[in-house]
Amino acid sequence: DMQEVDFFAESLEKFETTAGLFYLADDLGKNEIVSFHTSVQNPDKFVNVKNPETKDVVIIPLDHNLKVFKENGRDQESLCDYLLRVNDREMLIFGEIKTGKSGWAKAGADQISNTLRIFRSCHNLSDWSKTIAYVSNRRFWKARTSHRNTISEFWVQNRIPLRIQNEVVVE
Repeated sequence: DMQEVDFFAESLEKFETTAGLFYLADDLGKNEIVSFHTSVQNPDKFVNVKNPETKDVVIIPLDHNLKVFKENGRDQESLCDYLLRVNDREMLIFGEIKTGKSGWAKAGADQISNTLRIFRSCHNLSDWSKTIAYVSNRRFWKARTSHRNTISEFWVQNRIPLRIQNEVVVE
């Protein structure tokens, strides 16, 4: 039986912004949650999140913030790095930030799939008008043709579009 998990729990660390452009990073320290910045020296070292309509965005770091245990009660589930909640019920964006040179897109997609499986066991995705997933890697700004399989497998498994790019767009 799955434990009750609340991805929106008050106790979780989170950030809120209406900035038209903001930045996320996941490599500011081992076992640290995703960091949020409204201005940075080197934008190309961060995931760039564009929010052209300056919507209300709640950034919920998941990895190292929300703890979900596997059925054995010891091991933790692998969660993606962050969840963006847009205008409350308008949109959800599940995101994973990678820095590797190979295999990262598939690994990130798998982490988001696992997160979605857990999310669906305790929340109803249809409460949101739109859900999208992003795997980002600052070394590779755009998806490669080699990512086609990862993107289509993700769709078949989750029925949610996956974008592999370093620029996340709040629609």
